[in-house]
Amino acid sequence: MVTQDERVERFGELINKKANKQVKKHEDRAAKLLEKEVAALETELAHKLDSRLKFESDRINADTNKQISTLENEEKLKLANKREEIKADVFEIVRNKLSDFVTSDEYAAFLKERVKALCETLGDCSLYCREEDETLIRRISADFDNVKDVIVSKDIKIGGISASSPDGEVFAYDTLDVRLQKCKDDFLTIVPLK
Repeated sequence: MVTQDERVERFGELINKKANKQVKKHEDRAAKLLEKEVAALETELAHKLDSRLKFESDRINADTNKQISTLENEEKLKLANKREEIKADVFEIVRNKLSDFVTSDEYAAFLKERVKALCETLGDCSLYCREEDETLIRRISADFDNVKDVIVSKDIKIGGISASSPDGEVFAYDTLDVRLQKCKDDFLTIVPLK
């Protein structure tokens, strides 16, 4: 027969066994819940980290692009300024050469050729020149019957001539001033900013 003490002991063992089973069951559930929560936190953290990395990467790229753009613009400005400086130097030399040319013997031959070309193009015409060239132009135009008048123009600074038809409808500019300005304007297309 089983004694009271044995029954209590068995009962204690049974309770311990059931309690251990319940504890194990709760521990397993807690471990699974913990595992799920850890996985969810890891996913959330990874997502936040990816978002933050993308944000920082985009910000760095934007800052870098802005700096590159600023540097490119500064370099373009330097290049434009240098080109303007070169243009000014080149055209100052050209202007000086033209000043030398209008005091040379070749200038009279040049003017005669230009008067002839304008007379052939316009027929009867009036010629315009700078004050310094008036006497020379009057002497040259004496050889051309279709030159009706020689007029001093304050618009012509360097040299050369312009002409107009008698009715004033047609005007031809053949001055060194116009030619020089055309070269200056063309300089920007010939020497592009890159």
